[in-house]
Amino acid sequence: MGEKILFYGTEPAPYHPMRETGERIRALLQGTEMEITAQEEALLSLESGRYAVCMLYTDFEQPPLKAESAAALLSFAAKGGGIFAIHGGIGLQNRPEIAQLLGGTFTEHPPYEELPLVSYKVTDVSHPITKGVTDFVMPDELYRFDLPPLEDRHIFLSYEENGVLYPAGWTRQFGLGKVIYLCCGHNAGAFKNEMLARLICNGTEWLKNQ
Repeated sequence: MGEKILFYGTEPAPYHPMRETGERIRALLQGTEMEITAQEEALLSLESGRYAVCMLYTDFEQPPLKAESAAALLSFAAKGGGIFAIHGGIGLQNRPEIAQLLGGTFTEHPPYEELPLVSYKVTDVSHPITKGVTDFVMPDELYRFDLPPLEDRHIFLSYEENGVLYPAGWTRQFGLGKVIYLCCGHNAGAFKNEMLARLICNGTEWLKNQ
């Protein structure tokens, strides 16, 4: 595997614009070469061996990936590549094999008129992704998920709502590769939060260290 990161998102995106978010993450990952694109064909380049991680920050309005693009993403992960799906990146579940790759599916978000203050809880303080991360609160969009039984899914972050904990971040293995899903990050401003920034940096390093 190479060292580059491919950041793939939806453009135009009514809910999760990707350009500013991509640039914010690029700034966090200082010294890491990252390509930011909304071109689905770029996923085919994952087979070139130049990339270590593919970040997904798509929108739920995006049509399902073409068969060739989905196959390239799955092959990249199976051969040892890292997949980092952030917030709306789980919207690629509209293609069933990608939902299987990510290890869960979005079901709903509670109704709201403005972003609520979300209380995130670190549920595994010993995981490399949560190194230096403590419980934090930030304005964000809550998601709820259906998580099918998977022995290799590991939840490292949750959020609390009305006294109930819901999953907000998990990892899983896919072939030789590793997958992270992180619910945080409804907009670019969210990535100014120090704890979310650490999760992004730690998670990227964990994916690269296969």
